Amino acid sequence: MDWSKVGKTVAGFAPALGGLLGGPGGLAVGSMIARTLGVDDTPDAVQAALAADPGAALKLQTLYAEHRLEFERLELQGIAETNATARIAMASDDEYVRRARPGLLYMVTDVVKLQVSVTLLGGVLALLVHPERGAMIVTGIADLNAAIMPSLGLALTAAGIYVRSRSTHDKPVSTGQAVPKGLLQGLAERIGR
Repeated sequence: MDWSKVGKTVAGFAPALGGLLGGPGGLAVGSMIARTLGVDDTPDAVQAALAADPGAALKLQTLYAEHRLEFERLELQGIAETNATARIAMASDDEYVRRARPGLLYMVTDVVKLQVSVTLLGGVLALLVHPERGAMIVTGIADLNAAIMPSLGLALTAAGIYVRSRSTHDKPVSTGQAVPKGLLQGLAERIGR
């Protein structure tokens, strides 16, 4: 288990702390939560303590209140890293890298707008032409939207995976760290040895 998974549980007690566990300061926040709950500094130990301790919510809320400024600084640091990642992409000489994130998100929002517009316009026109079939038309509109939603979900999933994978590459670059190796790069290096 990792800290971001524990963050979902922590968010139920102290939303700001839960969000920080998935960010750049997640390890430090996890350590503070572990000390507060009196358990080992591991995600599994913290998760177990949250499930077993009925006073965990109060302890986490107290922790947040006592260290609020430090937690807010960590949150701002995460936002700054995200912005640095976006600035790297925007300054790239590669046209694809520079335009991919905004283009992908524009495409998804345009698909949603088109779907809603066509569905509503078609529904209104069908109701004007055949008012006696109103219930059937409304059911058809609902069925059409239900049929289109999985493709929209797939598009949003692809957008999320792309943004996350680009962030995995760009954040180390923005902070001067080594870029983590991808699966294919690691495989190529092993084969090449």
